[in-house]
Amino acid sequence: MKHSAMNQGKLLRSAGRSTRRRLLQTGVAVAGTAVLGDSVFAQGTPTAGQDAVTLKMISLSDWPPHWEPVIQAFQTRHPNITIEHEVYPFRQLFEIIEVRMQGRSQDVDLLAVDVPLVSSYSLRGYLKPLDEYFSTEELEGTWVPASLEAGRHNGQFMAAPLNTSAQYMYVNLGLFREAGIEPPPALTADGSATIEEVVAGRWTWEQVVEAAREMTTDTNGDGTPDVWGFSFDQVSRPYQILALPESLGQPSVSEDGLTTTGYLDSPKWIQAATFYHDLFNGEAVSPKGVTPEDTADLFATGKAAIWVGGEWNVRQFSETEGLEFGIAAHPYFADGEVATPTGSWHIGIPAFSQHAAEAGQFIQFVTADPEGSRLWFEHHVQFPATLALLEEIESSEEYQEFPVSGWRLAAEEARTSAAPRPKTPGYLEFEDILATTLEDIRNGAQPEEALPAAARRIDRALAKYR
Repeated sequence: MKHSAMNQGKLLRSAGRSTRRRLLQTGVAVAGTAVLGDSVFAQGTPTAGQDAVTLKMISLSDWPPHWEPVIQAFQTRHPNITIEHEVYPFRQLFEIIEVRMQGRSQDVDLLAVDVPLVSSYSLRGYLKPLDEYFSTEELEGTWVPASLEAGRHNGQFMAAPLNTSAQYMYVNLGLFREAGIEPPPALTADGSATIEEVVAGRWTWEQVVEAAREMTTDTNGDGTPDVWGFSFDQVSRPYQILALPESLGQPSVSEDGLTTTGYLDSPKWIQAATFYHDLFNGEAVSPKGVTPEDTADLFATGKAAIWVGGEWNVRQFSETEGLEFGIAAHPYFADGEVATPTGSWHIGIPAFSQHAAEAGQFIQFVTADPEGSRLWFEHHVQFPATLALLEEIESSEEYQEFPVSGWRLAAEEARTSAAPRPKTPGYLEFEDILATTLEDIRNGAQPEEALPAAARRIDRALAKYR
């Protein structure tokens, strides 16, 4: 795929956008109000014999500008279909979806779906299966396997991927030099390492801790490190931390998504959580009391030597004066396998829509059609889930240049190591309880006590789905 300099700039601007959680603080003034008027995109003139249809789409507050060119292209093909956009900030979006779907609202035809909620929405009858809107070839060969599987429930395709996500290990090259430590193979401004070398030289978590010990320093002697050896981006959040037990081959939830006892409190989960605990306590190479909103600043200001976080943080780091950084591969446990956090937004059709056929045409266009999926990627500029776009990223000369070359590493991870979050109808309950538990463990709670208690609480919450 050939990107202009402008599109490269858009990619870098996008790379620093907030995580899905940070959208809580970035809602727009129209939140909670149907965006009609100027945001009803380019209505065409219906072809003779075709009934005019208006589709109502509900999604996030900052998406309308990204949707506009996609919808205009779609309506060129389907001039009888008009799309109205109703937008909400992150947390309010979920509340609105619950209200509208529980009320069996018939005036919603397209729905933004945060991927861990696919099973929950499907089990509760909120979504219509999408299989009929895609050919067998499209279902089998359009998206990376992790994204396709995350959109399924009980063998049916319930929500199609709009995007996915990937994680890097960022390293502060200046701090490594000062400590006299050889960094892992990484993509850097001097272009000295290839993607193959970065992947082959991936560090283990054990190597990360060994280096972090050496680079955690208290230069003024006040008892608090001035430089921390290591930090997570989304500290204590399941999206980020679930990769630890996954690397040990340990799922967190039963296959039917209804039980965590025997999984979340298993020996391997406890092993993973003990490693997490020790980062902040026994080893003390990671800071307590820092929120996920603040961790990127630790790395950007040279107060964290190694930082594991999302591909969207590149912009901030590349624009930070004096920060010399590299992009290395996400770590794994020496006695385990590579597992990397993944997942993003999908799109589905509410089960109560009166225009499912037309909505299905739009979903096929934006997620599988070459024109539609490319337009969404080029204007939203978030990491794509479609194999065709990943192949173009890997082969394009435009993605050879640092730091956008990191997307080539992300494409490799998306194909080979992406580990979706658990599929459970009670994901919100699972996430909330586990996040609280991880924060307790970060602050000193013992995993062998905290995890069984969390599993019992989650199982009680999941009982209503049985």
